[in-house]
Amino acid sequence: MKKLGLGKRVLACAVSAASLLTGTTALSAVAQLSASAASTDNYAKLLQYSMYFYDANMCGDQVENAGQMTWRGNCHTNDAVKGGFHDAGDHVKFGLPAGYTASTLGWGYYEFKDSYDALGQTSHLRTITDYFAQYFKDCTTLSNGTVTNFVYQIGNADQDHAEWCAPEDQSDASRQVYQTSNGASDIAAGYAAALAVNYINFGNAEDLSYAKALYEFSVKYNKTAEDGIGDFYRSYDYYDDQAWAAGWLYLATKDNTYKTFLNTFMNASNQGKSGNSGCQWGVYSPMSWNNVSLGSAILQGEITGNASDWSKVTTYLNQKCNSESTYYCEDSWGSCRYNTAMQMAALATSK
Repeated sequence: MKKLGLGKRVLACAVSAASLLTGTTALSAVAQLSASAASTDNYAKLLQYSMYFYDANMCGDQVENAGQMTWRGNCHTNDAVKGGFHDAGDHVKFGLPAGYTASTLGWGYYEFKDSYDALGQTSHLRTITDYFAQYFKDCTTLSNGTVTNFVYQIGNADQDHAEWCAPEDQSDASRQVYQTSNGASDIAAGYAAALAVNYINFGNAEDLSYAKALYEFSVKYNKTAEDGIGDFYRSYDYYDDQAWAAGWLYLATKDNTYKTFLNTFMNASNQGKSGNSGCQWGVYSPMSWNNVSLGSAILQGEITGNASDWSKVTTYLNQKCNSESTYYCEDSWGSCRYNTAMQMAALATSK
């Protein structure tokens, strides 16, 4: 395939940054393997503005120092684990969408670093992904390199949704802590993926150490998070998250153990909690917080270079990305997040 032009590369950065927790940012262009940036659309500005979403949702006692929104202040400074980001539209720090978001942001920079650099946005992007990474590490208790306790959520979802106010004004009474010593494999793997790609992008060795430990914790217990999740971000499985983490850990370390895990997920059936969550027969879900199989498949294609591996990606995308004039809508709920994530997958595959 032809090398992406500058406009297309900036578009790719923008859609990766706009693949938000619940999809509140929209792009009008449909995902296309042959997508091009319209001459009248300012994708550089879109990239900059889409990242402001994260400044608006920063949490903790460093918001005033790290964020770029003058109207935001420090908040929830009594949380058991400070920092991180609120979910879109509420103040809970949900684990599953946070890991997905941070890893997707890192993925966008990994694929299209030159555009971030050319537009002067690398520093802003790194501030955001480092802020995610620090929170993920602070949620993780290590003993001799092994995870002994893992905080996967801060805040009671039901109570938080019933309270409507600025985060700076919210009472700390509902800031419940959800933690485990033997579960939440889906969230632990998501954090591992985000930390691994952040290490690849910016070289913080501590990020890699925690990524390895969280991955080992995840595959040791193989249980999804349950307590506190409710109906908000319940994961269908953990195996796709582990494959996503394994792909990034292989790229970070070149350890074939991770590559083997990823290949097993992509090439074998009857894997994971659901019993049929492997991708032997192809990819069937868009990239989202609940299923990162498409991203895992793209990583496998990049790692192996095998036509048979890439065909699982292109077969799925060609079924979905087949119109330049129609807005791609996977689901009526949060349609923008599916649209932008599909564009990111298509642009990365084109590259």
